[in-house]
Amino acid sequence: MSNSSDEGFTACWFAREFEIDSRTVSKRIKAAEIKPVHKKGRGSYYRVVDVAPLLIKPGELDRASLHMEINQLTTSINRLSGVMSKAISTD
Repeated sequence: MSNSSDEGFTACWFAREFEIDSRTVSKRIKAAEIKPVHKKGRGSYYRVVDVAPLLIKPGELDRASLHMEINQLTTSINRLSGVMSKAISTD
């Protein structure tokens, strides 16, 4: 899995984030002839702006955006907790 949206994300990442079977994600990417941003090993990495429209049904954009924002917020909170724990333990 990639750490940066500039590097792209795998079909498995999209499947988890959009709660869709990874085989469905892969089929839609292939059908749309989306080219990966890069490959690492056997993994292909795609840009969110290229793949997300293939996975969102009309009217579901708000739910998908909210789900992704919650995940980003959770990641930020976890990072902040780690920083705070280190700061407290050094005092």
